Amino acid sequence: MLGIAKALSAEPKLLVMDEPSAGLSPLFVKEVLRALSSLQGHGLALLIAEQNIGFLEIATRVFVLEGGRIRFSGTVAEMSGNEDLHRAYFGLK
Repeated sequence: MLGIAKALSAEPKLLVMDEPSAGLSPLFVKEVLRALSSLQGHGLALLIAEQNIGFLEIATRVFVLEGGRIRFSGTVAEMSGNEDLHRAYFGLK
């Protein structure tokens, strides 16, 4: 949270984050999501590399990477409707 606040103090146009939920308890992950969600619509673009699918709540576009290659690119809705993608990467049926 402190790292995000420090980065935001520079008023960037783009904030790039690599796994911002790493090492955080589920409670703090929710707080990070709440904080990032509140930034939407304020002229700030977010680029987030994350394995926690909870971050899909704030996503507009999704890229699934495997072996350094993009295996899927689309909207959250398109990803949600892709059963093959769910089986292959999320273990969902």
